[in-house]
Amino acid sequence: MQKIIALLVLTSGVAFADRIMVPEDPGPTLPKPLPPPRPTPADIAQLGKVIAGTWTCKGEIAKLTIKLVLDNAWIEIAGAHFTSDMTYDAVAKQWTMITRTGSSYAVATSFGEQNGVWAWSGAERRSASSRCGCACAPERI
Repeated sequence: MQKIIALLVLTSGVAFADRIMVPEDPGPTLPKPLPPPRPTPADIAQLGKVIAGTWTCKGEIAKLTIKLVLDNAWIEIAGAHFTSDMTYDAVAKQWTMITRTGSSYAVATSFGEQNGVWAWSGAERRSASSRCGCACAPERI
C-alpha cells in the first residue's frame, strides 16, 4: 500500500509538466506620452537678437555679455561672478532662468516683459559662506 501512495505522489507532479502556463491578458498597452513641445527657437532668437551684446553696468557688476547658445534655444547672460541661462517654456507659457555662481544657484520664472519690466520669481540656494548684494542697471556699450 505504501508503494502505491508513493507512486501517486510522484506521478501527480509529472502530470502537470506538459501544461503551458498562459499569462492573463494584460489589457491594452497605453501609448507612450508625447514629449513636451520644444521652445520655438524663433521666439528665443528674436529676444536674443534684441538683447545680445556687451553691456556695462552701474554697481558691482562691471560688464554683461549676452548671447544665443544651444541652437538658439537658450540665452546666456554672463557677468564677472555669475552665469545665467534663460529659455521659454511653451508648456507653462513662461520664461525660465537658471543662474549660477561659485557658491549658489537660483531658478526663477517670468511671464516676460510687461510694461517694459521683467518680473522674476523663484528661489536661490546659497552656501553658508556666500554673502553678495549685487545690483545692475545695464547700459549698452
